[in-house]
Amino acid sequence: MQTLLMIVSFLLNLYSILILLRALSSFTRLDPYSNDLIRWLYLITEPALEPIRALLPQTGIDFSPMIAMILLLALNRALSILAASL
Repeated sequence: MQTLLMIVSFLLNLYSILILLRALSSFTRLDPYSNDLIRWLYLITEPALEPIRALLPQTGIDFSPMIAMILLLALNRALSILAASL
């Protein structure tokens, strides 16, 4: 069971890194329509970011990556507490 929790924890950390890379890519001039890597990042991360974005009020800054990373961090922490109690 702990092995499964470690794998899930690793995947949550990996997804957090992908969200961070997507957020950082927004500061560059890389076009998601012409750059395959950026398009892949958008394709992978948009299912998590879009529902969060729909709940947030419209501002000039997209806070959905930050909120998604906080939620993933909290979930990862809960899994580590669960793993420690086993």
